[in-house]
Amino acid sequence: MRMSEFREKVLSRLRPSVRGCWIWTGAANHQGYGSVRFTWHGRRRSADPARLMLENALGRRLRQGECALRKCGDPRCANPKHLRAGTRLDMHEAMHTAGTRASTVGSKNGNARLSGCDVRRILVMLAGGAWTRRAVARSFGVSLSTVDAIANGRLWSHIPRTARRRGGRS
Repeated sequence: MRMSEFREKVLSRLRPSVRGCWIWTGAANHQGYGSVRFTWHGRRRSADPARLMLENALGRRLRQGECALRKCGDPRCANPKHLRAGTRLDMHEAMHTAGTRASTVGSKNGNARLSGCDVRRILVMLAGGAWTRRAVARSFGVSLSTVDAIANGRLWSHIPRTARRRGGRS
């Protein structure tokens, strides 16, 4: 496929939006970012259409470690006026500032075995003194080190801990 054919393929799948974005209407990945497939020197490849549009606008390829950052925040946008070159760190800082970064805290973490309610129950069980950490771990199907980390505030630290008495004094 020649570059002109490739450019036409990409441009044919872009639609303008009322916000000025050029919305990619072709295939997208699981995060909603556009993905265009093509053959380059006999090998099948895929790329983000925004990256290709930015490279075309800049007149150069993006350097290693650079990515296409969207000022508008729409993962489907490929309007070169909404794009700038930046690093992954720039992208994460922009997401943090805009409040669009996905949360991986607590039960929003895909690997979480416990819910916030489970953690609160664990803390109550431990505070009551009738349960050992080992018994609590067994009853919730987690490791002793997980219960220790919850009790010490190293895991699930966003769950409020009630004041605990130490050493028998009030």
